[in-house]
Amino acid sequence: MMPIVMPMFTNDWNANQTATPEAISTPNRSSARTAMRSARMMTMPSRTTMVIAPATGHHLLKPYQTQRLTGFLHPSHDPRNQTYNITESLTAIGSGGKTGLGTAGASQVNLHFLPAPSTDFIFAVVGETYGFVGAAVVLSLYALIIWRALRILTISKNLYGTLIAGGVLAMLMFQVFVNTGMTIGIMPITGVPLPLMSYGGSSVLVTFIAIGLLQSICVQARMTAATKTRGLVSS
Repeated sequence: MMPIVMPMFTNDWNANQTATPEAISTPNRSSARTAMRSARMMTMPSRTTMVIAPATGHHLLKPYQTQRLTGFLHPSHDPRNQTYNITESLTAIGSGGKTGLGTAGASQVNLHFLPAPSTDFIFAVVGETYGFVGAAVVLSLYALIIWRALRILTISKNLYGTLIAGGVLAMLMFQVFVNTGMTIGIMPITGVPLPLMSYGGSSVLVTFIAIGLLQSICVQARMTAATKTRGLVSS
């Protein structure tokens, strides 16, 4: 049977247990400062490259990537190539009018002029099919979800729940704003899905998980409030 060898740092650990807080915290502070300094030094070359490379003629983005990010600034510049998606999306939303053209009269969707009608430009489909009224209803439902998420954030009873609710709220607001913005020409086309509407299993699954987390935080906050109320009544 092999003997058990005790680690060599046992005495040091025991010594640290009886040391003063100042003696223990000083090495930790110095190591934290060293880690932060190293992280800054690692990020400095990347920042320098992003600033210097375009000035020297070396572009970090490919031409089609640049066109996708800047095309919404000039939607009529190249409607057949660079800004085709934005042009067709604006045409679909504009042709919908107040009440829409219906599923049979939505020519941009039925004739396949509108690209990615089930994913990136699902909001343009709603605008053409159901018009301003349908788009307003969809945005109102999203506003309701965002308001409820904000409400849950305010009633959370611990920091962990507050951070989760804040992250879910930011995610929903970002996705709704970017997706609807790129269909009406105020945001670049980046492929961000519209929550609970864009086709895609991963997006729907993540959104459901996020809403479930919000529901869990809300239930926990109500149970905590009910427990405090019972304690006050019994006392």
